[in-house]
Amino acid sequence: MEEELPEVIDIDVTPMATIALILVVIFISSGSMWMQPTMKVNLPKASTAESERKQNVTVSIGPNSELSIDDVAVTWESLFDGLVLSLQSNKDKFVIIRADKKALYMDITDVMAWAKQAGAKSITIATEQKHETGEVK
Repeated sequence: MEEELPEVIDIDVTPMATIALILVVIFISSGSMWMQPTMKVNLPKASTAESERKQNVTVSIGPNSELSIDDVAVTWESLFDGLVLSLQSNKDKFVIIRADKKALYMDITDVMAWAKQAGAKSITIATEQKHETGEVK
């Protein structure tokens, strides 16, 4: 008599693995929504830069690459020396770059690099504030 082999039962786990992976993706993507802060913190209200009274040096760049430091016209050759002199007497070492919309990006980055080399601790680019109505002031 021949021995009968047991029938091999094959369980397809592909649908179960797919569901498990979908659940993992859902839990990972929604995990940040479940996090609660450990303490409640009341943050201070933001103030605009206009209310700050820092000493600053303002470099203006015109549409045709004209330059001025604090309303004194300078050339590109004298820009670095002018920045060094202006920043020496400035306790905050804060430089504001006012560039025309048509100013070249390269000119702005050059002024930023030279201001940093001249000793500026903080550099910002001036913008006009838009109000809720969309008008620029």
